[in-house]
Amino acid sequence: MPDAVDILFLYAEEPIHAGVGTGLGAIDQPIQREVHTDFPVIYGSSLRGALKDEVQRQHSDAVADTLFGSPSSQGPVSVHDARIVLFPVQSLFGGFAWVTCPRTLAVLQRSLFTAGLWSDHEGAAQPANGDYWELPGPIEPGECLVPWPEGQTEPLSCLVQAETDNAETPTYTAVLREYAFQVAATPNECVKAYKLADWLGRKALPQDASFTFWREALPTHLVVLSDEDFSFFSETATQVITRVKLGSNKTVEGSALWAEEALPPETLLHAPIITRAGDFLETSRTTIKGLKATNVGGTESIGRGRVALTFLKGGC
Repeated sequence: MPDAVDILFLYAEEPIHAGVGTGLGAIDQPIQREVHTDFPVIYGSSLRGALKDEVQRQHSDAVADTLFGSPSSQGPVSVHDARIVLFPVQSLFGGFAWVTCPRTLAVLQRSLFTAGLWSDHEGAAQPANGDYWELPGPIEPGECLVPWPEGQTEPLSCLVQAETDNAETPTYTAVLREYAFQVAATPNECVKAYKLADWLGRKALPQDASFTFWREALPTHLVVLSDEDFSFFSETATQVITRVKLGSNKTVEGSALWAEEALPPETLLHAPIITRAGDFLETSRTTIKGLKATNVGGTESIGRGRVALTFLKGGC
């Protein structure tokens, strides 16, 4: 029997501070980032610790040690880094947008390949069951894609404003923070964005009633940016929280002021979970699937790090 590869989606309900210690810049306590892209990430060691702690709370220390290992033994479960899928950014229209880019979607697609949920069919990446979304083509900086159902005359997005300028075909513009992005004049590519939003709403977000609003909002609030523009927002639009330490007289202690970075609420990440073949394979998968939420990163005592979990069982 081969090892099992599953996908775990993490949806941030509160800011996530998965930190790396002391920073050298203006942010004293920055978050974890990929070294080659500088995109936010949650290291597998941090996520593994959070999952093990949640299993201990819901089951027992013995179950947690059996699955994730102990100081004297290695468990069958291997937890990989949680990579970014959707990042929330303030929008002039519609409140906020979930932004993504071709590079982050390519990483997600690669994980789906690894999990046996995607296949290479005549050179095109497709899931074996026909539940299908395509990777968008290249996007120029300053342009974007928004969900546009096939056959409709205008995009589904609530984030864009139409501009006619005496032209027969209107152009659409999204304004994220103070930056304007013109919707690319490629309806076929925007259809891909619609199919992507639909798939993520059904597969990556929790399916219980408390997430109905967020699942229905995805097709109207998704924006696909260029890799360059996504990188800019992932570096500059994180949540930075200024904190102080108070002394016994309720005044700030000397030099006890610091800036702490966090991933904002509504961020979506994904992490491959590999379970070695053996006696505990199905037990491991069932136990992890049963985890509906956990806390990741530091400052849990002040409400940070709460994430909802969605388990997508792999095909291998």
